[in-house]
Amino acid sequence: MQVFNLVTQQDSETNTSIARATRADSSAMKIIAALTMIFLPATAVSGFFGMVFFDNQNGEIVVTHDWWLFIATTIPITIILITIWQIWLSWTELIEGLQIVQRMGMRAWSTVSGNGPLGIPLKETADIV
Repeated sequence: MQVFNLVTQQDSETNTSIARATRADSSAMKIIAALTMIFLPATAVSGFFGMVFFDNQNGEIVVTHDWWLFIATTIPITIILITIWQIWLSWTELIEGLQIVQRMGMRAWSTVSGNGPLGIPLKETADIV
């Protein structure tokens, strides 16, 4: 019996370390996604406008008067993109939280009172997700 307990404990430690590594990878991917969202709109707008804001006249680089269009389009696109990303992250975290409550919490609530969270009967809370 003790051997089984030791093996189970080792499996649990292995699973915990894998979960930590997965969380670190997930955090790194979120950072990469955030950086992409910050720089991608500027890259797309630059490609769209090309080099029409600069002119090479007699060996001098001259900036046209419409250079502000680049900033006026890039900043709002970036803000909109980051806002959509934040809303999506919040939505997925909410859904994941509801799924966790449904999977784990319902059993604990049902053993105590026969009801789900907030006193709602379990039959009605099963349709959350």
